[in-house]
Amino acid sequence: MEQSVQYMEKPKELKLQPEFSDSHCHPDIFKDPGKMLHEARQSGVGTIIGAGGNTDSNNAIVEICEANGIFGVIGIDPSSNCKEDSIKTIEEKIKTHSKIIGIGEIGLDFVKSSIEENMQKSVFSSQLELAERLGVPVVIHSRGAIGAVTEILQGYKSVRAMFHFFEGDEDAAMSLASKGHVISFPPAKSTKRMRVAKALPVKHIAIETDSPVVGESPSDVITVFESISEAKNINVEELADTVIDNLRELFYI
Repeated sequence: MEQSVQYMEKPKELKLQPEFSDSHCHPDIFKDPGKMLHEARQSGVGTIIGAGGNTDSNNAIVEICEANGIFGVIGIDPSSNCKEDSIKTIEEKIKTHSKIIGIGEIGLDFVKSSIEENMQKSVFSSQLELAERLGVPVVIHSRGAIGAVTEILQGYKSVRAMFHFFEGDEDAAMSLASKGHVISFPPAKSTKRMRVAKALPVKHIAIETDSPVVGESPSDVITVFESISEAKNINVEELADTVIDNLRELFYI
């Protein structure tokens, strides 16, 4: 008697979800950073970079990175006073904590900061000097000061930067990209930002939430990815993969 032969059904191809990334957020401001980061990962945001900006937030970022396995940058932002030992402390933390991958957020703010402009420039330059010496990238805040930031940055040819919450136009973005820098897009959609996104090569793009200052959490980065993918006319999976590669290449992660 012939036995019927049963063939295994060919398994359906699994469609992997893209891994999203939040290149800039402030987990130390959240009431429960651990819970927030867990929920972000559950939503598909696998790579998260937290940013400090003063002594207290820098200390908190180091602790959160170690406890939750995310990456971080620490620095003195243009709205904070720079104490005498601040730069030395930043250097020590970068050297001793592997999850701290750069200096940030740093830069200039000619709109909202109460710190005198020449002092901002001096602190910014000191941190660029440190970045050059340590061979690490920087994350730049440049509200109302793209021109001044660019002029100072030109003096540190080996330092690569990510421009957080970029507010410049296409010409400024393309000029920075030509020097190897990365432009980060926030969850604040505008006609100008969409023009910049269309013009900018994908290999120079990062995407952020700046949460909880702007976005509510790193999970909000997904809607920004969708907007940029539409502007670039590429699928969101391809964009997500390229942006992850951009962050890995810039921050050596």
